[in-house]
Amino acid sequence: MIDLVRCRIKLRHLNDATVRTLPLVTLQRRQFHLCPARVGSMHRLAVVAERLLGEPFRVPDDPLVTDDLIPGSGLGVQLRGAVPIGESGQIVTYSAYAVNGPSSGASNSIADAGALDLAGNVGNTPNWHANPSGGGRLGWFYVWKPRYDFELGLSGQTGEWSDSGNRKWSAGVVDAALHLGPNIEVKSQYIQTWVETDDLGKIDPKGWYLQASYRLTGPGLEMPFINNFELVGRYDRENDDGLFGGGAGTTKTDRYTAGMVYYFSSTLLFEADYEWWRSHGPGPQPFNAPGAPTSFVLQLSYGF
Repeated sequence: MIDLVRCRIKLRHLNDATVRTLPLVTLQRRQFHLCPARVGSMHRLAVVAERLLGEPFRVPDDPLVTDDLIPGSGLGVQLRGAVPIGESGQIVTYSAYAVNGPSSGASNSIADAGALDLAGNVGNTPNWHANPSGGGRLGWFYVWKPRYDFELGLSGQTGEWSDSGNRKWSAGVVDAALHLGPNIEVKSQYIQTWVETDDLGKIDPKGWYLQASYRLTGPGLEMPFINNFELVGRYDRENDDGLFGGGAGTTKTDRYTAGMVYYFSSTLLFEADYEWWRSHGPGPQPFNAPGAPTSFVLQLSYGF
């Protein structure tokens, strides 16, 4: 088992001259078990962060769809494994798990859309019903030469989320990652969810992102300090289908991110990005700010 702990320092500034104060230091702990059975915390449905052993997104803010539409964590048990396909450099990976799943943040049994809790729900708002969620992932990983690889994954999860146990939450995910040498990485993810609610009926929040990064290293680029930089860009799109609008309508959000990572070492990173938002509907982001806000985010990460 390898433990990875990251300390984060964030500073955010919006274009309306307000400053949002965030916790100065946040500790995140991820566990990587080198065995086919896993008991403990389930992290980020279908995101292949374990293979990277590092910051999964290279941007201080995670993609909108992974923050807003799928559970951040939960408690459960997982079985997983991998099967090589001859000597072709291809591997099929599989996993199946049971987890406590989403729950309701409401103080009663009413399952309105705004009561859906995807934030871990193991503390003050646990699942009050006895029905766990189940899910799994099937992946294909292909390496055609060192540091050149492609991965494609399909995953899903389903289960009851309301306290009465009569409303279901489900998700289907497609994820892909491409590495072209030590310099270039492209990754994308599409998430489709289905939520049964009392006030809106069945809704289907969904979204996707596409991210590319380029590390300034390689033949002809052997320069001190410059080689420690990595340039990153990402586009996010999300359609909440009324999930965050209190039943008042659908909010559609587009976010454009340009940033960089500076590697002091393999464990100490400095990240900075600038974000442009286009959000329309009853629950515009970020922080319910109308119009087209922008954000500047700094982050210092240390792993040990």
